[in-house]
Amino acid sequence: MNATLSLPPLYRPVILAGGGADALAHAHELAGNGAEAGVFVWRPDRDRLDCAVVLRPDDPKQQVRPVVLAAALALSDAIGSVGPPAVATDLVWPGTVRVNRGVVGGVAVEFGPSAGPHDVPEWALLGADVRIAAEPGIEGGERLDVTSLAAEGFGAVAASALAESFARYLLVWTDRWQDGGLPALARHWLHRATAQGRDTVLMIGDALLAGTIECLDESGGLVLDTCDGRRTLSLADAMP
Repeated sequence: MNATLSLPPLYRPVILAGGGADALAHAHELAGNGAEAGVFVWRPDRDRLDCAVVLRPDDPKQQVRPVVLAAALALSDAIGSVGPPAVATDLVWPGTVRVNRGVVGGVAVEFGPSAGPHDVPEWALLGADVRIAAEPGIEGGERLDVTSLAAEGFGAVAASALAESFARYLLVWTDRWQDGGLPALARHWLHRATAQGRDTVLMIGDALLAGTIECLDESGGLVLDTCDGRRTLSLADAMP
């Protein structure tokens, strides 16, 4: 497979050899050893996208956590850029991406050492994962809500092209966030999260929570109307 990436100048690609640690685990090691912001780790795999970006935040955790919303929008756009016209892509809080109501992947954020939520972490990692091809025993088997790009009619998708598209859209959405603050993300994120209707079901710890999406709060938390009343889910709980 093509093991090269064409990325915007702000990124420095690190391409992993076959097998071994996943991209997020490798990025964790690099960040702990002083890797600079913009290191983009990619593990080539024909069947999935597996990449991670090293960030060096200037702000405390509580102000950085909404990057997961920007990244989810970027991954959604990247998937749309390699898919058939009018593909039905939507988001599940905080960073899951679905195609035709089936989960294809998502984004995750990890933080390096810091004294607390009001302190600046040494580093942050942003990982993205997408199933390009079907996984035996998962799709249509153990998890009926899980799918892949191939199963949704995407045809041949190169993992490298998806990684490159994600990198470009990540710059777009983080720039919008920095210029316009959280409201610049919230409107678009909510639009995609409610593309299939406002009712949602989330896994919170070991429990399922069902409710109707109302809005995002000023910190990026999800406000739901549930059978037990109004409830706000905090990004701090989703990303300690």
